[in-house]
Amino acid sequence: MPSIEGFKPRSSEHYEIGWKKNFDNDRGKLETSAYYKTRRNIVALKPDAIVENDNWNNYIMVGNGDSYGIKLFLYYMYSRWTMQLSYTYSRSREWFDEYKSLGKLPSLYDMPHYGAGALSYKISNSSSLSLGCITKSGRIKVSDNWFESDKEIGFRQKRGEFNYRIDVGYTFKKDFGDKLLLLRCDLYNLLGNPPEEDIVDFYSVHLSKNCLPYGSISFKF
Repeated sequence: MPSIEGFKPRSSEHYEIGWKKNFDNDRGKLETSAYYKTRRNIVALKPDAIVENDNWNNYIMVGNGDSYGIKLFLYYMYSRWTMQLSYTYSRSREWFDEYKSLGKLPSLYDMPHYGAGALSYKISNSSSLSLGCITKSGRIKVSDNWFESDKEIGFRQKRGEFNYRIDVGYTFKKDFGDKLLLLRCDLYNLLGNPPEEDIVDFYSVHLSKNCLPYGSISFKF
């Protein structure tokens, strides 16, 4: 990856191994994998950086890092029911020669736990009802100035609360020869506490507690 002038480009290697099983009668599949990734020449703002000009050499520290994790995925169909489950445990760490006392720190996008699931019931040949859930660890808390406003947090030592979101949706799909009609209506975040970046308020109707309605009509000629 290209980098700021005066700093080496970032580089990495990714190693991964996996296993997959297909169930009989095309009912679904089970997949699992484990990975490890090296990361070199990482750049980040120093803990005590107060950016006052464009002389980035004074505010940036250089180090290395790694990432590792395991991933699981299950897809299964039985009669009118369809189930999907996924879970990822992953860690992303960084360490810097200039701040060896800080040890191996979580990266800003470190998210140890992420899980998702969906259960769908086929009401008829054209319509189905679905229930979904997403859960994930909170991200690392940061501030522009560690020493002044983050004394109670510490540098990359605290993270936000664990987040979850439950959605419900209905789908209608109908073929008319070579034409296709698709209707969808959903309620995102029927229950939950998703982070602010997951709540995109582009809707004319906004229900309480960040419950977001969604609807679409598609017609293929």
